Amino acid sequence: MRPIGAYSIGTFRFFHPMAVPASDAGSSPHTKQLMNVHLPRTIIWCFVWSIPALAARAQSPLTVKDAAEISYKSELLINEYRDLLNIISNTETNLKESKDLIYNSHSGARNKIFFSSTITVDDDLYPNEYKSSNHREIPIEKYLNDVDLLYQKSDTPSVEFANIRTSNVKKADYLYIKVFYSSQFHNKPVGNDTPFVINNRVAEIRVEKDKNKWMLQIMRLAFYKPADTVNDTKNDVALALNQDAGTPGAADSASSGASGASFADELRTQERARQVEEYKKVRDQYNKLIETGDQALQANDMTAALKAFTEAAELSPYEIYPKIKLNQIRKNVEQSAISDEELYKQYIQKGEIAEKERHYEQAKDDYSAALAKKPLEASTLEETIRRLTAKLHTMTELEEKYDAGQYKDAVKDYDRAIKKDNKNSDFFLGRGKCYDKLGDYSHTLKDYSTAIDLDNNNLQAWKLRAALYAGKGDYIKALGDYKICTTINKTDTGVWYKMSDLHVLTGNLSSAEDDLNKVIAIDPTIATVYYRKGMLFIRQANTAKGYENFSTAIRANNSYAQAYYQRGLCNVKMSRISQAGDDFANARQFGLDDASVKNVATIASQYYTSGVDQFNRHALDSSLHLINSSILIDPSVAEYRFKRGECYFFIKDYRSAITNYSDAILLRENYYDAYYKRGWSKFYLSSFHEAIPDLETATRISPKLPVTYKLLGDAFYMLAQYPQAVPEYEQALQTAKNNKVVLDDPLLTDLYNHEAEAYFRTNDFPKSLESAKNAVRYGKDNARAYFNRGNASLKLNEPKDAEVDLLKALSLQPGTPVWCFTLGEVYRQKSQWENAVGQYSQAISADTTGLVSQPAIYDRGLCYAQLSDYPHALSDYQTYRLLKKSAVQPKTFWVELGTIYLQMDKSDSAQSVFNSLLKVDSADAQAWYGMAIVYVQKNQFDQAMPCFEKAFGSGAIKYAVVKKDKLLASIRDDKRYKSLIKKYF
Repeated sequence: MRPIGAYSIGTFRFFHPMAVPASDAGSSPHTKQLMNVHLPRTIIWCFVWSIPALAARAQSPLTVKDAAEISYKSELLINEYRDLLNIISNTETNLKESKDLIYNSHSGARNKIFFSSTITVDDDLYPNEYKSSNHREIPIEKYLNDVDLLYQKSDTPSVEFANIRTSNVKKADYLYIKVFYSSQFHNKPVGNDTPFVINNRVAEIRVEKDKNKWMLQIMRLAFYKPADTVNDTKNDVALALNQDAGTPGAADSASSGASGASFADELRTQERARQVEEYKKVRDQYNKLIETGDQALQANDMTAALKAFTEAAELSPYEIYPKIKLNQIRKNVEQSAISDEELYKQYIQKGEIAEKERHYEQAKDDYSAALAKKPLEASTLEETIRRLTAKLHTMTELEEKYDAGQYKDAVKDYDRAIKKDNKNSDFFLGRGKCYDKLGDYSHTLKDYSTAIDLDNNNLQAWKLRAALYAGKGDYIKALGDYKICTTINKTDTGVWYKMSDLHVLTGNLSSAEDDLNKVIAIDPTIATVYYRKGMLFIRQANTAKGYENFSTAIRANNSYAQAYYQRGLCNVKMSRISQAGDDFANARQFGLDDASVKNVATIASQYYTSGVDQFNRHALDSSLHLINSSILIDPSVAEYRFKRGECYFFIKDYRSAITNYSDAILLRENYYDAYYKRGWSKFYLSSFHEAIPDLETATRISPKLPVTYKLLGDAFYMLAQYPQAVPEYEQALQTAKNNKVVLDDPLLTDLYNHEAEAYFRTNDFPKSLESAKNAVRYGKDNARAYFNRGNASLKLNEPKDAEVDLLKALSLQPGTPVWCFTLGEVYRQKSQWENAVGQYSQAISADTTGLVSQPAIYDRGLCYAQLSDYPHALSDYQTYRLLKKSAVQPKTFWVELGTIYLQMDKSDSAQSVFNSLLKVDSADAQAWYGMAIVYVQKNQFDQAMPCFEKAFGSGAIKYAVVKKDKLLASIRDDKRYKSLIKKYF
């Protein structure tokens, strides 16, 4: 419970007057506890607010002060509702007290919190059902009963409300106000370890005025919806500034803008302060009563303590502390009230029943205990004890042979005893028991009847004859005998149980229920009686009543396995599968019998089978719902988790699939399918590193399945670990061959394609070609296979074969950028420059990634240069240079670019390129040769000669190149040039 202190209400923040320092809290040890509670409705109604006599109640407008009062009272009402939940769920509150509290809260004349027993609540008592989109509405009476039965009890408050805020007062068919708050259940559901989450809730509270008092009652409790905010102004009531809205002052204030708003705030603050002061007065009264009661209890003055705590409970009926103290007082009073006389009577009564049951030893003990409490009765009791001792001695001797199983000999002993005393009821009872063991029905019945005739109070004889009748199917006579037993011993619950069973056999279920109600009246704490009532209702197809009684049985014995099981069956019938799963789990934990365990498994299997059928129909939503149900009912079956993973895999929710495959693996060791599909899911999420261990485990579990090796190879392939991928592909093929596993053509085509590409990446082009040929073999129309074969052929200098395959690939899958680029490379190798330009252009046009475009632009520029199309060549080189501006270009690029500039007579641009090269390497022959041509184009032959000297002198420039170079035409006849040619070539 949150301490009383600072509270945020709307836009206001105030400090509760009771939030005093601990040093000022008084000497009572309970002061702190008492400060942690809120004022209940009884206190609310004690507030008397003055209303000017001039106002007519029916027509009076709602004032700012009224609204402040309603807002404050609504906060107190919500906290009172919280206190009700806490007192219901307290261990000190018994079943009857809970029922009374619940009834009074919705239908009582006093302390009424709710408008009626049928107002609805969005059920938040199941941890898995807490969202506004996933809930059920139930009546408040059922909700509170569920709190009593299904929520774990504790000796301290466990329900906490926080962040309480109120809306404006609103009007629809009646005045109402909304209270927004967060709710936290700190205990857990009965038999369930799942904790509750914090829920955001909203209460709709009806507001009515009765005899100048505002009366508030809750109409509905719901989950908070984001669209419904505390500041929403829909249906807001217009407020007057004072009670007499017809006075000039009221009208003026209401229309005075900012000053009117300020005045309204002041009125609210004043009214709230006044109510807080009233609250403090009543609270002080409560605290004084508690302190008085504690002091009286310490002084052992039970009368004064009882009076003080009773008055405190009247003042605050949903507070737990007065209740605890009242229970303590009652126990003390009851204990002290049990005098020796009363104890004497109790022992005598127990002894008489034991004697009638023929339990003589127990009867002796009870009479002896009675004698100890009242020694003056010695003359009577001692004679009774002596008489019982004699009977016990006689019967012990006669019963020895019966106890030893010597029934015929025992009959003879009883015959002799009866000859001596044929009026002894016990002798006929004992002989009847022997005949019963011998299967002599007629003699048994005769002896039991004689025992009863001789002593109508012989309870054991009545019970045994009733059992004899029942065993022979004569249920009516058995019921008659048992009925007599209930008149002799009115507290024997076992007899009522037997009568209930017989009434069931006769089809009289109403009487069977009455019999069980008699047991409850004798002892309401017996779990089995509620269980039996539940089973009766199940026989009558009344699932709701059965559920209620099984719940009560569980409350009486929270380890009652069969009650959990039957309640689980009820939940299944009511389609509350989550709750059914919780019940079945508890039933198994507390020792459910094998037959019931199998039945639970059968129910789960039925849901699973239906789920699989829906999965096969591709009805995934229905399939998931059914398989979820099977898991909730029986969470130990690995196949159910795996199939749920398959559903998520099918809809490509691979993360959820992985979670379920992992659950399946935890439930079943070496679950190949789960490891394989988990690896596959990780593969699809591009978590290739994580997929590899799963797939490797799968190969160890089932080493004869080639597809696992294939997928493992693909994981290595995607990680560019081609040397590791190749052996997995080979293993997949070898495994299929060794185990005669037929792989379909599409799978083989894909496998060989990946293998071809892996070999290609490891520069093993002959094996790449071989794998690609196999890919073509199994995929006659597989474009990728033709590309891989053509690509390998290109690397093996077989351009003709490469051209054929690449054209085939592009015919099957036109416009693939890499394939167009590769075919361009084939044409460039064959010096088919125009064809190469065409393929490079297609690659550039189709490429959206830029990965193919850059090399294609460069290579196309080379081809344009070979075609002497220098403008296009220059354009490609310049584009390529921009695309690769952050990268250092190789020397060849700059030489080629400079040469293009020379071919286009752009000698200045060429000179700039060659100068840049020479700055990097002053001995670069290609750069000196280019510089020489620059000077030739500028007719600066004197400057050209030293450049030719350095270029030719390096030995890197070949005469064949010089001889064919058309750019040297203007200098070939120069004597100095000829001299250099002669000198170096």
